[in-house]
Amino acid sequence: MMDMDGHVKLVDFGLSKQGITNPVSGASSYCGTPEYLAPEVMQEQASRSYGTAIDWWSLGALLYEMLTGLPPWYNRDRKKMFAGIRGGDLKFPEHVPMGKCEKREFFFVFFSPFSNIYIFFRNCLRCQ
Repeated sequence: MMDMDGHVKLVDFGLSKQGITNPVSGASSYCGTPEYLAPEVMQEQASRSYGTAIDWWSLGALLYEMLTGLPPWYNRDRKKMFAGIRGGDLKFPEHVPMGKCEKREFFFVFFSPFSNIYIFFRNCLRCQ
């Protein structure tokens, strides 16, 4: 979508949860498009807790799909796809024009549990 100043905005008209402001906690429901689910969402109900950081995971999955043509770890067999999301190696088709290290580094910020991408972007917004 485009805002009134002509800037492009990424929007999602799917499911959303209001009032979640913490990057790692505040939500516990199991919902979403299977190909874009973060591992935290797939945990058992008793231990499931996630926050806004999963939006960065989903953005990473969308960017990966735009680059390669399919979501990361895509498989018609959902059990295999979910196993990939939970811990499979991220692989890239040969036709993707980035170098192996560049691809790995770029997507590390979206798919790594050690990434603080949400803190990085929050700090960037403060600098503007």
